[in-house]
Amino acid sequence: LNPEMAQIPYASFDLEIDFRKDAVNKQIQWNEDILLGWENGVFFIKFLNDTGCGRDIRRVAVKECNHIRMIKDVSYAEVYINYGETVMTTRYYPRNPQENLMSIQGAEIVKSWELKKMEVYNMKEE
Repeated sequence: LNPEMAQIPYASFDLEIDFRKDAVNKQIQWNEDILLGWENGVFFIKFLNDTGCGRDIRRVAVKECNHIRMIKDVSYAEVYINYGETVMTTRYYPRNPQENLMSIQGAEIVKSWELKKMEVYNMKEE
């Protein structure tokens, strides 16, 4: 994916971002809804409208941020910072779950995968 602008066409996805070591500004604007970022030793998730249903901003101390993995399902997002050293989870109720436009600052590599529904089979012994 383009490390500056990523259009993710899935309602549920797995996204990985490797940030440039020299990047001062490490931020992800997700649609018009959420701003995720790291600055001055603090990682934050900030809701920019009512898609957080009362949530506004969450912060956690993180010395540096080199890698993010985000898993998003229909109504939640999990963010794994630095390969899971720190994890943040939030509910998120987007107006259009299929629309996932990410504006990314400071990224070197961006990859994404679609998460599909689990298929369950009835395995009866005969």
